[in-house]
Amino acid sequence: MHFDRSKPRRTSVTLRHSTHRILQKAIPMFKQRGLDFSEQRLMRECLRIALKLWRGRRNIAERNRKYNARVGPYEIVPWYTTENLRAIAHARCHHSGISLSRLMDFAIMTYLPRVIEYWLRYDYYWRDKQDAGAWAEKYACRKCSERFVISYVSQTERNDGNILRYSETTTIVPRPPPTN
Repeated sequence: MHFDRSKPRRTSVTLRHSTHRILQKAIPMFKQRGLDFSEQRLMRECLRIALKLWRGRRNIAERNRKYNARVGPYEIVPWYTTENLRAIAHARCHHSGISLSRLMDFAIMTYLPRVIEYWLRYDYYWRDKQDAGAWAEKYACRKCSERFVISYVSQTERNDGNILRYSETTTIVPRPPPTN
């Protein structure tokens, strides 16, 4: 479970029309099985997986953020998040040199099937046992990653218009923490 009690943050992202349609098609799939998932929750779940599985082994990008360059019509989609998730996503975007919209588009297209499999594998009392079993088998084929949280801390030491001195610390923390 993820509990984030930071302040809510209202913003928006620009997604490809095709990505937004795929996201919208997932919602009825959950409703048919008695689960009430919103578009916002699915977006947050996809982004969390993208942040969790990102390694960032290379240096910080030496360019400004690159925005969506893919072909296709785009739409502005509201995104309601928490301050912590927004800050972590912003730090990831800063490191890799991409926009939040591009990261969100990637996260939905890449990780939405994993999110669907994860939540539909549970055998709730009202669910069909065979359906839950099929989703559990499908999810079991996925490569499982260690349980951890990536924590970012950034600090601006100097920003006077001429000089920007900025530092960022990334820590990978096991979740739940080990008991010694």
